Amino acid sequence: MRLDSALALLFGALAYIYHEVSVVTAMAGATAIVIGVMPLFNALSLEDVTTASTTSAAGDNWWWSVLYIVLVVAGIVAQYRATERMRISLRDSWTGSGGRHLRRA
Repeated sequence: MRLDSALALLFGALAYIYHEVSVVTAMAGATAIVIGVMPLFNALSLEDVTTASTTSAAGDNWWWSVLYIVLVVAGIVAQYRATERMRISLRDSWTGSGGRHLRRA
C-alpha cells in the first residue's frame, strides 16, 4: 500500500469517527435534557429515572419523541458550526501570519 493511500484511508476513518462522535454526543445530550425535563411536567417521577419506565413514559406522549429529535438535530448542527468556526479561525491565523511555519529554526 502506498503512503498516500494509507493516509487517505486514515483520514477517512478519522472523519467517520468525528461524525459518529458528533451524533452520539448529540443523542446523549438530548437524552439528558428530555429525562431532566420530564419530572418537571410530572411525566416521570425521580424514583423511576433509573428504571425501564423512563422509556415507556417517553413513549406515552409523542411530544417527548419530537423534543428528543429536535434536540438531537440542534446538537449536531451546533457541533458542526462550532467545528467550522474553529477551522476558519485556524485558517485565518495561518494566512494572517503569511502562511509561514509556526516554528522557527
